[in-house]
Amino acid sequence: MDENMTVAEAKSLTQRVELEITDTIPELYVDRVEQQKEGVLMTCSSDGDVQWAGGATVYLKNSPNFEEILAAIEAKFSESENYSTGRHLDGSREVLDVIGNNQSTWTIGPSANQTTLALSCWSPCFPLQEDMSPSDRY
Repeated sequence: MDENMTVAEAKSLTQRVELEITDTIPELYVDRVEQQKEGVLMTCSSDGDVQWAGGATVYLKNSPNFEEILAAIEAKFSESENYSTGRHLDGSREVLDVIGNNQSTWTIGPSANQTTLALSCWSPCFPLQEDMSPSDRY
């Protein structure tokens, strides 16, 4: 847990890595990227600590090769000391997890119709500040 992190810092860090991920996708396949402007707080510990959760959608073009896309992201982040990567099946689709410090995670995978790539993300775990409600959007 990052005891000094604020929700604004958690959101900023998480969205910055989202953009690093989308910048790794070969330009040939990217039509546009829509990053969520707001997210929610999710509980990440029995002590009531939270993570900022958000996401982005990458609209694709040119018959995207999902293996090539995931491999490019995996190669970039598996080389870093700060991240690890792993793949798993979500139904019949293979998705990639980029895992950072303090439970931060970015999950990347194709939509069912294979026209978009969905990014779901969770910031590092941090204490809920007294003036914040987990039911609000941030």
